[in-house]
Amino acid sequence: MIKSKLNRQELEKLIEHFCKDIDATQTALSLSINRKTVNRYYNLFRMVIYNHQQNEDIKLWGVIEVGRMSVFDGKDKNIKRKFKSAKFNVFGLFERGGRVCTVIYSTPRNTKLESIVKEKVTKKSLLIIPDHYTYTFWAFLYEKDFEVVYAKKNSENEVHTDGIKSFWNFYKKRIEKFNGVKGKLHLHIKESEWRWGKNFNSLYEQLLSLVEIHLMV
Repeated sequence: MIKSKLNRQELEKLIEHFCKDIDATQTALSLSINRKTVNRYYNLFRMVIYNHQQNEDIKLWGVIEVGRMSVFDGKDKNIKRKFKSAKFNVFGLFERGGRVCTVIYSTPRNTKLESIVKEKVTKKSLLIIPDHYTYTFWAFLYEKDFEVVYAKKNSENEVHTDGIKSFWNFYKKRIEKFNGVKGKLHLHIKESEWRWGKNFNSLYEQLLSLVEIHLMV
């Protein structure tokens, strides 16, 4: 447990600003707290959230959209400059009407993705897969535990992956505010996962509870 340098009221206001997604610069000005102190606490909040999301034993069920996104862990606006930004893949599982689960990996391997699906998704769920994904891999899952259908672009029915795409867009818009997330990609991915679908009150109450476990205030 870490000793907080802020009093209870200051900490609660800081959590409030964080949950409203107000950046560190604005928060420091608004609360008259040193910018470095705000950054330090924001980073602590993100680590607490990351650990919570990583250790949460969730099981998605029902209709699950599957997606994958390439992201760059760096501050360079021109993401094509690979020497300044490391590229990673993020695998996502989107439960319609519910939660989202993400996993970062540097080298895509079917065996790894298969284990993620089996760990995070309830058997007999319906997996909606982009039609350009490897057929043999998902066919194997189909035979074992799941029903699999392939989404097509501009589909007019329910066979689409618009949900996971909306989460990717949600993440990208948040990251634009920070001009990149050098060295902290994993924290921001999990923070976005944690924020998804929650209102301010839910975010605030949960983060306050998590912070109280790790801080002496």
